[in-house]
Amino acid sequence: MVLLVSSLVSAFGVSSPYWETNPAKMYPGQKLIINLNAQNLAGATEDVLASINVKEGANIIMLDKSSYTIKAGETKDIPVVLKIPANAVVGSAYPVIIEVKTGSAGESGAVAIGVGANIKFNVEIIQKTEEVEDQENYNLLIGVVIAVLVIIIIYLLYKGKNKKRKR
Repeated sequence: MVLLVSSLVSAFGVSSPYWETNPAKMYPGQKLIINLNAQNLAGATEDVLASINVKEGANIIMLDKSSYTIKAGETKDIPVVLKIPANAVVGSAYPVIIEVKTGSAGESGAVAIGVGANIKFNVEIIQKTEEVEDQENYNLLIGVVIAVLVIIIIYLLYKGKNKKRKR
């Protein structure tokens, strides 16, 4: 009996940066990419196919793909895009339930026992603070400075090559 049950132990697990008592906090109009961490570890010998299904919160969630192959012994980040409507009411919340189910990858015709998990959390709508606006402005400034530096470096390299050709 122990041998039979031990063969059913799954090495698959999935985690999220948010859960029921740790909600995501976002402001109206904000877009955030979170990663679900899918793991096929603990002695896994077969790849698994993880299917992702949004059970609740489809109005604020975008997925790149609906399934991912997780190789035996590896972990994979599954990106989930949360986008809050610009007209979202501060103080409200969006419930999110993401279902992740697994089965054996690449096998057809065989009966496979899969596992499933529901990732549940709320997205609480907060007021956009001055601190967030300052950080966004700072990030924009850094981006502009980096772009200017890249242009200057390309110009100097191009100018240097032209001087070598003239000699």
